[in-house]
Amino acid sequence: MFEPSLFLLILKALSVFCVSFAAGWSITYRRFTDIAIVNWTICTILGVAFLNFICLLSVILNFPGWAGLVPTGILFLIKLAISLYKRTISSGLTQTNLKQAILAICVLSSISTLNYFAPFLAEGTSGYYSRGGGDHSTYLVLSDYYSKHSFWEELHSPFPMPPKQSWEAREFAHNRMSLNPENIQPYANQLIATPYMSILPGATEETYSAVVAFYISMAMWSVIALGMLFLRRNTLPWLFFIPLFLSNVTLYNATTHSIPYLFSISIMNAVIMLFWIYTRNESWKTSIAEYRHYLPLGILCSTLMEIYPHGYFMTTFFIGVMAITSSTLEEFKRFIVLGLATVIFSFAAVNFILLTNIPLVIAGLGGHFPFTVATHLTDIIMAQTGIPDLLSTAVLPRSQTIIIVGLFFIFISLAARVILSANSRVRWLLITLFLVPWFSILSYYLRGEGSYQIVRFLELVNLYVLGFAGFGMCYFIEKKRSPLLLGSIMTAMAILVSFQVVTHSHTVKEVLNVDPVFGTEFRDSKALIAIKKLQAVQNADKSADHIAYYFGPGDGVDFAGGAVLLRNGDYLPARGNTLAPWFDVYAPGTNTRVWKKAWLDNAFLVIRSEGKVDVVDDTRTSAFSQPLLDTPRLKIYDSSIQPLTQLVGDSWGALQFYPSREDKDAKPFRYLQRQTGAVVIWSQSEQKVHLNLYLTASVPEAKVQLISQLLNETNKNYDVPVWAGVIPTTPCVSAEVKLAPGANVIEVTPQANNVTLYVWKVTVV
Repeated sequence: MFEPSLFLLILKALSVFCVSFAAGWSITYRRFTDIAIVNWTICTILGVAFLNFICLLSVILNFPGWAGLVPTGILFLIKLAISLYKRTISSGLTQTNLKQAILAICVLSSISTLNYFAPFLAEGTSGYYSRGGGDHSTYLVLSDYYSKHSFWEELHSPFPMPPKQSWEAREFAHNRMSLNPENIQPYANQLIATPYMSILPGATEETYSAVVAFYISMAMWSVIALGMLFLRRNTLPWLFFIPLFLSNVTLYNATTHSIPYLFSISIMNAVIMLFWIYTRNESWKTSIAEYRHYLPLGILCSTLMEIYPHGYFMTTFFIGVMAITSSTLEEFKRFIVLGLATVIFSFAAVNFILLTNIPLVIAGLGGHFPFTVATHLTDIIMAQTGIPDLLSTAVLPRSQTIIIVGLFFIFISLAARVILSANSRVRWLLITLFLVPWFSILSYYLRGEGSYQIVRFLELVNLYVLGFAGFGMCYFIEKKRSPLLLGSIMTAMAILVSFQVVTHSHTVKEVLNVDPVFGTEFRDSKALIAIKKLQAVQNADKSADHIAYYFGPGDGVDFAGGAVLLRNGDYLPARGNTLAPWFDVYAPGTNTRVWKKAWLDNAFLVIRSEGKVDVVDDTRTSAFSQPLLDTPRLKIYDSSIQPLTQLVGDSWGALQFYPSREDKDAKPFRYLQRQTGAVVIWSQSEQKVHLNLYLTASVPEAKVQLISQLLNETNKNYDVPVWAGVIPTTPCVSAEVKLAPGANVIEVTPQANNVTLYVWKVTVV
């Protein structure tokens, strides 16, 4: 019933919005303001913060993440019962302009959500994708793992023992449980999808994609709500905010590794809005001492401290600016009371998490992240403007560059004009929101180094420019009422939107393309269904010890690539496509774990294909003929039902091309660098085959040794010709192999520490 599909993906995205709002509504007792969009945004952000907070608390208290959702369900039912009894069920949003608010929310949220779903829409499928691989995938893996497990769950068997399900998550948890003071990575930001994976049925990868689309949309909505509150707008001409909700720079960062920062921007804006409402809204001033005011702020600040501690202190700075600009001593006192209560609440609530997050903050303030013009400054300036999307992907002709720079000045001037038109207290706060990131950029640039956590965050705060530029358009049209001005603004906005659409179309093509570089992963519903089949086989016949060998990128975080799909099954990372085969150099011998015969018999081969070429050619009848999954990005084979041959081990390196990948006559090859690799030949019966290796070496007089009891000569050295720019047409190694049923392992070792072998072809005849 819940097989992955495009329809379910969109339905899940809608469900995430509804669940988040319902959770926020269940812990509020009155309407915040008379502005529907502000109320909806604060309730929704408060809801997702609360869901994350209680799921993390549940995990830390040695319960699975789903158990933390029980209090939310109870609170929701209580609030629903009270609201039905008092007939105030819609009090959270009911006021004038509600229909207009609902229209804007639906339209703009749909634009940003479908923008992120563009690759799925193009393929008519479901699934997940990420750019940058590693970090993005850990959010998926750990969110899924902790929806069913606790933080203190004992590790049954450490890697590299025979594989266990979710071994990467277990290793990650084990490292965090040690509370090593040198381990300064935040932990809570890994669980950002746990609440929704615990509730929504079906493929968790599909749920994760819906959650990412939600976080992107809420980061944008928090900026809009902030502007509406500070600029005292009750209506929203949503047309002017389309450039914001199509922002490709935001999407690019979100699809790589910046999802927790998007979440943090939402929380920061919500906290600032609540401080403003509680201290400067007349309807709240008479009841500021009531404890119910502190709960939403405490939950938001506690979650922000967990997810992004730097953001917590930045928010404190912004609140300080608000306090300094108070008009009366009484108002200033309200800031002090609220601030102290919130700080005490949040520090007490996240006392355990502080043990891992405070070292992160201290290290981040010192900054040891290289910060250069080439790597970060240009990207951040482009992201800050939110305008020149094309500059981030291509070198443009001068005419287009002039247009983009001109657009930048138009939109920054629109944002500046609306800010300067606000009253003095609002003006100084908004100026602070704009200037603090720029001071950070300047500071890190002058120092030549910065904090990784802050550099990534700075790449996302372009939201304020595009958001307030939208308000600036409204201001000019309402004040000037000039048809010429309206036409000019609409033309500029149309040009910007067209640039964003064109740029995003290139991104979609890149995501959908079979990219051999460790950078883009795209998994559709077909892959998710195939993984279920593989797990069903493993669970049905444990005695067969069916282990999946993943031949994919191994140069990043272990969770990256196809390993994400395999996490809930028994698998080993064979790393057949490793781009940087350094592992065996620093840990000699560990690579042999992946070619143990007992594990290889009846193995599944999960191969991340790189086009239709490789160096392995098995010519036996029916070799590689019945894939369990056959897609351009991933192929899965069962060695128990057909003959197969595969290079196993880090040392083989990734597929390379000579003279270059772009050359139409390019020939594939792999490196065999210093350490031992293995050729594994699977057979269904006893037979004899010939193994041929076409090799060249980086140095003269090189040799390679083949070791196997299956060879006529068990340990034999073969001469390897030096590489002279000519691809070999005859093998330098030709050996008869007596195959037995199951996996047949032949170890291949270069006979010198300084030699690299170029593997052009491996044939089994």
